[in-house]
Amino acid sequence: MHVEVTIDKSKKLPKGANGRGRPPILLLISCYRVTNYYSLKIIFVIIPA
Repeated sequence: MHVEVTIDKSKKLPKGANGRGRPPILLLISCYRVTNYYSLKIIFVIIPA
């Protein structure tokens, strides 16, 4: 679900359209990494529980 949202946002931001796509791409990557980390943490908590 999170991945789909990030992909949708990336699609909305054209690549190399105004050079402004670079900052949003970095933000998207950061968000994706954060979600992945959170997902991993949640799974880790569920595994031991």
